[in-house]
Amino acid sequence: MHIKTNFAVKETNRTFDERVAEWREFLKMDSNEAVKYYNENVFPDVIKKCAENTANNGNAADILKPDYMILTVGTSFEPLVLSISTIQPQKEILFLYTDESRKFMAKVIDFLELSAEHYKTEEVERASTVIIDRTVKEQYEKWKKYHENNKNGGNGKVVIDFTGGTKAMSGGGAMSALLIDAKLVYVDSTYDNDLRKPFPGSEYVNLIKNPYEVSGAIDYEKAVKLFEEGDYKGTLNILKNVLNSTRGREYEKYNLLKQLSHVYSYWEDIDFKTALSNIENLINNIEAFKNSESEVNFLRDKIPQLIRHKEVLESLKKIYGELAAAQNIDTHNTGKDIFEILKIPGNSNNIGNLLFFVFTEAQRNAKRGDYNTAVLLLYRMTELISNRRLALRGINAFSDPVTSDYTGKVEQALIETYSNPRIRAKVDLTAQMTQYAYLKVLRDNIFNSLDDETSDYVAKLRELYENNKKRNGSFYIHGFKKMDEKDYNSAEAVSKKWLRRFCKTENINFEEILKSHTFLTPDDLN
Repeated sequence: MHIKTNFAVKETNRTFDERVAEWREFLKMDSNEAVKYYNENVFPDVIKKCAENTANNGNAADILKPDYMILTVGTSFEPLVLSISTIQPQKEILFLYTDESRKFMAKVIDFLELSAEHYKTEEVERASTVIIDRTVKEQYEKWKKYHENNKNGGNGKVVIDFTGGTKAMSGGGAMSALLIDAKLVYVDSTYDNDLRKPFPGSEYVNLIKNPYEVSGAIDYEKAVKLFEEGDYKGTLNILKNVLNSTRGREYEKYNLLKQLSHVYSYWEDIDFKTALSNIENLINNIEAFKNSESEVNFLRDKIPQLIRHKEVLESLKKIYGELAAAQNIDTHNTGKDIFEILKIPGNSNNIGNLLFFVFTEAQRNAKRGDYNTAVLLLYRMTELISNRRLALRGINAFSDPVTSDYTGKVEQALIETYSNPRIRAKVDLTAQMTQYAYLKVLRDNIFNSLDDETSDYVAKLRELYENNKKRNGSFYIHGFKKMDEKDYNSAEAVSKKWLRRFCKTENINFEEILKSHTFLTPDDLN
């Protein structure tokens, strides 16, 4: 790759310092003449000195002669010339420019005599870090793929120079450098405060630790990644350290994410009381920033969803607290006190929230790859549904037997469901399939068809039975199988139908309650 470096001055009979002094005099009289004199008699030597200064800076080995280079283009061409001529990329350059900086990019290309096959240009919005970040990542992936397929030369290294361009362009370039493990550089110099310009000849290309590392944004991005994966405790561990070294607006932003992570962590730990207290504090803090017209607007537009979370937690705190207390006093294990709570018709919303807590917790476990636990949770959800529906009919699934009037019918329903003479149809109301068979015999409304399915009661029971059979094969239950994504997806599809039927039967809006239980994601945090 050819990059022109042999630039000569016109006034060869004068030293560099003499020419700089002359240029300073021109600045006092005529700026146009000063620019012309600088380009002809100062800048050629500045290019050489920048390369020499960089070589003596101690970081040269890390940044010189990479395969690729990315530069954000501003409204001055000199820093880009210094950077490219010093760094000497070997294969290709990507220029990120705006409509305003297009002509300066063209000047750099002409000045260094770059050939078209060795550079690419991408116009970006001057204020969009997202577009810049995406553009850099896409180009990096192309370079990476090319390097992996052509291992007969090159080092595959990438250097990003964010000296030029808008703050957003610089910020986007700096952030991208971290994510693709590129070296981050900028053209540094000693500054002349009187002239408000660099001292000519003091320039060098500086390798820096990304400024986001100092402010804690690197660790913040790691925390966000863990948040996305549902590792809320891991998120909290990172944010604890970040907050110790961060101040101002960023501190407030990180602290709000910490509070949200606390909410979700306690929520998943079934500590609804503490989760509720934390979300109330979180909402109050966001509202306080809003009322004070603070620049901190993080999560401000998510208040409606956080309020829905709060209402869910209030409901869960009540119903779970009552059920847990009932279990604690049930010394004879009859389930009587739990049954008394489940049979209350007015408890539909609270029990619905309990079911959706289990359902969405299964989804979150599946997202984390814990399919064994996720499948168990789905089973627990369908079990709670049958417990509730029987309780509304005055039947305690924990200890009551199937009445003699219905025993034969329930047994026949099970035989039809199993469709296998070798399987004994044992009528045991503590078993989930017996509970659903009993509900089928009682013609409970839970068997009401959804809009897109058959009204065949036996078909519904058989689908549930086949689903439970897979669960029973899990190492966590009776078998030796490790549940995988396919097993989970199958279990979720069946369980979700029963949850929809439950909602239809008890007049609960499935989509609305699911939305209220859906945790915020990193996409919601921007």
